[in-house]
Order: sequence, then structure tokens, then C-alpha cells
Amino acid sequence: MAAVAAPTEAEALKLISLVAPRVAQLEEVILILNPLYADRRVAAEELLVRMQYRFVKTAVRVLNPEQAEHLFEDKYGGSEAAGRKLIDGLANTEVHIYHLTKLAGEREVRALFAQSDVILEDYLFTSAEVTQARGSYLPNCLPYLFFYMDSGTMHERAVELLYGRE
Repeated sequence: MAAVAAPTEAEALKLISLVAPRVAQLEEVILILNPLYADRRVAAEELLVRMQYRFVKTAVRVLNPEQAEHLFEDKYGGSEAAGRKLIDGLANTEVHIYHLTKLAGEREVRALFAQSDVILEDYLFTSAEVTQARGSYLPNCLPYLFFYMDSGTMHERAVELLYGRE
């Protein structure tokens, strides 16, 4: 009840941890499926389920140019040509957004991305790591399949986009 009355999502998490310390380690993750792999969405979602993520909310949005810029400018919007190409490529594109929770989930995703060899150019072209995978994806494919909203700014902008708060 206290969490529902909280004015912000962060405050709600604090209140929940006070009332039920056992769930205090639940961590939120926002991922966006790379549109290059939209045809593999079901397999990507199955990977998240096998990794035991709980789906809080999913949505499909078409990013207009301003939304694409606003969402990705902090991480990819520098003067690098590949970053500009990525942002421009996401404009007017349908994306699948996932709000997930899991015990230590954010730390797990952060570690997967840190340990991967993914570079910016991997988001512009399909990767052999993903396209050659037979059957179910392994967790090492997650950094290729998804954009990770890893900064506070990106996370908040993705939450606004996901829940329709502008």
C-alpha cells in the first residue's frame, strides 16, 4: 500500500524495501530489442524468461526522430558517425521495450554487457553471434539483441516512453 502511494518509482522501491526487506534486492532493468532482430523477438523473450526475469511491462512504440534522439543521445549521440547513424536508424522505427525485474537483475545485465565484445557498430548490422545461434539463445547473446538503458537518464527516458509519461 505504501508503495502505491509513493510519488515516484524510486520512492516506491524504498518503501517496499522497508516493509519487505526480502524483496529489497529486486532490481529493475529496461531493455529495448534492437529492431534488427525484431523477427527474433519470441526467441529473445524466451531468453529473458529462461534467465528468470519477471516482465513488469512490455510495449511496442514507434520512435519519432525526437524520441530516438532524446532516448539515445547520452550514450550514442556524440560526434561519432556510427552513433548518429544508429540514432537516425531508430527514428520512425518500431521498437519493443521491456521493463523487467529480478533479484540482482541489473547487476547481471551490467556484467553481461561489460563482459561482451559488443561495440557500437554491432547495433548497426546483424551479428554472427546472433544469426548463427541455433535453437535457443544463450545469455551471451543478450548484449547483441538488446539496448541496455544503463544510465539513470536513459532509464528514466525509457520509463517515460514505456508508460506514456511525457
